[in-house]
Amino acid sequence: MGTQLELPLFPLNVVLFPKAILPLQVFEERYKLMMGRVLGGSSQFGVTLIKSGVEVGGPATPFDVGTIAVIKGVAPMGGGRLAMTCVGEKPFRILEILHEEPYITAIIETLDYDSTPLIGSEDLIDQVKHSFRAHIKLVSQILRQDTPVISLDLDEESLSYLVGSTMQVHATDKQELLEMSGLELRLRKEADLLERENTVLKHYIARQGRGDDRPTDSGQFNPNFSRN
Repeated sequence: MGTQLELPLFPLNVVLFPKAILPLQVFEERYKLMMGRVLGGSSQFGVTLIKSGVEVGGPATPFDVGTIAVIKGVAPMGGGRLAMTCVGEKPFRILEILHEEPYITAIIETLDYDSTPLIGSEDLIDQVKHSFRAHIKLVSQILRQDTPVISLDLDEESLSYLVGSTMQVHATDKQELLEMSGLELRLRKEADLLERENTVLKHYIARQGRGDDRPTDSGQFNPNFSRN
């Protein structure tokens, strides 16, 4: 059994994994109020992917599983905004929504996932690392950026969270990974996703080379991850 806590929730259009770094700009009054209270206490709040609703200016229904975020840095910005740096800690499941105004507050239970080192899975680990390096290179090529250097000298659990946090797939795919309690199962799913997405990216690059397509994403490929 995990630990039960009362926690304010911040529904977003992203999935936060344990150890991943989450930069936030807080500007809505309800979330500035929430962060003021969080900073006066444990510096913890819950990040959940939005299941339905909107991220800004309206109600949002969260997925049941999210990740506790810990605030590591705060800087004021113009117009009363706050720039925050947060790090994912433990996954949790929502047990009960207590209230939704001015922001969602819930009773959550932390999830104790199996992090036992894998035995006899060297081929799987090598496959994930190889496919992930290829994925980073392909995405960088599409975005016309230098390929970032990312160390994969990590334990299996940290590797699974880094890959899940960084690879460019739909948020619902990432949510499925976050909800997987089994380490080997998560890594196998990531291997399958990387193989699928790398094939799509290679075809896209080939079309670019023929002039059949143009990049539509000018965003920055920014793998954020904390080793601590």
